[in-house]
Amino acid sequence: MSASPVARIEQLDQIEKDVIAILQSAGQVLQEISKDRPSQKQSDQMCQQVMQNIKSVDTKLSEQIRYLTQVSTGHPHEGSSYPSQKILQTAWHRLEHARSRVSELERIRGQATPILNASAASSSSSAGSTGPTSTYNNAAQSSASSSSTYSTVSNSAPRPATSTSS
Repeated sequence: MSASPVARIEQLDQIEKDVIAILQSAGQVLQEISKDRPSQKQSDQMCQQVMQNIKSVDTKLSEQIRYLTQVSTGHPHEGSSYPSQKILQTAWHRLEHARSRVSELERIRGQATPILNASAASSSSSAGSTGPTSTYNNAAQSSASSSSTYSTVSNSAPRPATSTSS
């Protein structure tokens, strides 16, 4: 069994020529039988030749079908790149999904950062004293308000606009 596609095509071309020869031989057998005085010996020889050619074609076609079955079921062989292409395509889809997920997370982080900064700035500007205790209290308030703001932002998803018209 050769693996070259050109050799496979040449083998199929030869099989086609053999089928044509079988049809011509079968036609000759029918002509011999249709004569007024057919030769039994010659008819039998031609018929046996046709049957041998049919068996030969059957064997060659079975070999081609076995090869094609092996190729189409994904078994590795030297002439196919399909499994590699499939793996590459799957990896490409995973990469694209990861990229879209990262960009979505960056977008969410970008939306949350200005809110956190504004919240921290408003908390620190409302502090009146500069003692160590008030600085600690301001930091705790800022932390509490920013974490609640952040959780609100991170849990909120864009919602589609709904119309209230009936």
